[in-house]
Amino acid sequence: MGFMTGSAFSIIVGQVPGLFGVAKRLDTRAATYKVVINFFKNIQYTNIDAAFGIPPLVILFFLKFISEYGAKKWPRYKPWFFYLGVLRNALVIIFTTLISYLVFKDDKAHPSATLIKTVPSGLRHIGAPNITTEMVSALVSELPVSVIVLLLEHIAISKSFGRINDYKIVPDQELIAIGVTNVIGIFFGAYPATGSFSRSALKAKCGVRTPLAGIYTGAVVLLALYALTDAFYWIPNASLCAVIIHAVCDLMSHPKTTFKLYLTSPVESVIFLGSVLITVFVTIEAGIYFSMASSLAFLLLRIAKAKGQFLGRIEYFEVINPVITGVPEFDTASIKSSSSEKLQTKSYEITENIPGAGQLSINSQVSRKFRWVPLDLKSHNPDLKVLPPPPGVIVFRPNESFTYPNCSRQVDFLLDEVKRVTRTGRATHGIKLGDRPWNDHGPRHPVDTGEVDNRPLLRAIVLDFTSVPYLDATGVQNLVDIKNAIQRYAANDNVEWHFVGIISPWTKRALLVDGFGISTDGGQKVPKHYGIDVSQKATGENEYLLQEDPFDKNPSKHRVKRKVKIDEETEIGVTELSEKQSFVSETYVPVLSTNMPFFHSEIPEFD
Repeated sequence: MGFMTGSAFSIIVGQVPGLFGVAKRLDTRAATYKVVINFFKNIQYTNIDAAFGIPPLVILFFLKFISEYGAKKWPRYKPWFFYLGVLRNALVIIFTTLISYLVFKDDKAHPSATLIKTVPSGLRHIGAPNITTEMVSALVSELPVSVIVLLLEHIAISKSFGRINDYKIVPDQELIAIGVTNVIGIFFGAYPATGSFSRSALKAKCGVRTPLAGIYTGAVVLLALYALTDAFYWIPNASLCAVIIHAVCDLMSHPKTTFKLYLTSPVESVIFLGSVLITVFVTIEAGIYFSMASSLAFLLLRIAKAKGQFLGRIEYFEVINPVITGVPEFDTASIKSSSSEKLQTKSYEITENIPGAGQLSINSQVSRKFRWVPLDLKSHNPDLKVLPPPPGVIVFRPNESFTYPNCSRQVDFLLDEVKRVTRTGRATHGIKLGDRPWNDHGPRHPVDTGEVDNRPLLRAIVLDFTSVPYLDATGVQNLVDIKNAIQRYAANDNVEWHFVGIISPWTKRALLVDGFGISTDGGQKVPKHYGIDVSQKATGENEYLLQEDPFDKNPSKHRVKRKVKIDEETEIGVTELSEKQSFVSETYVPVLSTNMPFFHSEIPEFD
């Protein structure tokens, strides 16, 4: 967006001198700010070109307004207003060319206005290019920069118009098209082809919708090169400048868009403004490089500075299936809310006086629940009361992939929190001076003051991996290192490490390799799913037999097909689930593996 805004502004500034007839007195290809300064230095030399530039520019914006306003005001005549808007560029060029011919036809050799004048007819310089070593050596140093700029420009322009006209751009296909075009173009002496702001905007203004327009454009160009070059002589240059300025104005971002970007992402809004300013005060290429480099730096910084969040609980109540009476329009209302958890549920009758509605009675069940939220409550109601986790339990949610750039930072936060909310299990007094670690900055001879540290001992750490799509080898090693460090701090080898909401099976596999997820005695690392068979009683009143899921041993049973006759006329194919159905109907099955007790689908509750 910054590149397009800066480039559009540069194009407009570059065309303004031609609009006033002073283009020959300054370098319009210099930095944009220099063009502005030099234009005002030479504005005193404005000539009759302004008469062929400023009025057409005003007329173009006026016709645009009329076509848009009229289409909304009088929908019946919308097609006519549409064609008026589409043809406004052609109408302006035709009429200014006709006026130029009538004014300057008697002084064709020395017209007082700047005209296009002689345009060579037909195609010229057709044939294979003459490539020499001097040409290659001159191109090699400039080729990488040129290719990058041209490709970025083309992709940026195509995506911009794709968003405007609601079609999707496939970048690799665009690059193939550019390559084929330029390979063919060199046999006709063509300039290197890429996307064009001005010509693309001009076609969009004229109502072009498909690439088929390129065939018509080519046909018109060939016709013009062979039959209309004499008429081109009289086209005022200032009128062309007016058409280009009008066309690229819409490519500049509106101030409201800039402010919206600031509200969305302040850092990216700074990158946007920096890109615009660098494009204006340096070059378009420098603006592109700044945008690329700063966006990449911001992305890497965000990944590397991932911090994560420590979670606490909020207690809330959910009204289940309320029956509202006393208000006619709500007598039959019913709000259904499913709850699969075993929660404390009680029946309540709530009576409230509502102004203008009489008495409102709600007979319902209210469920008491807990939800885990960040302790800082930045995205929640600040008036909520957040309950910390149970004593000795820490719940941490990383907010990025747990990988090399950020894993060390995140485990450091975790260790700092452990030391902040729990006390060490090691003895703090009576340690010999030579046995103390080098980084212990306490007094050389500590004295027991009798103060009691009431902080709890560490019992468990819960890592919520619902936002961690990937875990690499460095991330696993950091978990192993922090586990050892925390166990030394807590003087407890049985600190539980729980993992919640693991997304990737490879993440689970990586954790299993290093001993996470299973009990401290090793356990089995092959997933096993045991259900509770409620149809077979064991020894006690509330004891049931465990039954292994038959699909664990024979997964092919999932794919066996059979036909079930639904009625006398219809037969459909369904999955063979006879054994599975009997298993499910009599057994409660676990969500995750029963022999990996420290992997969870939701954050567990601790006593």
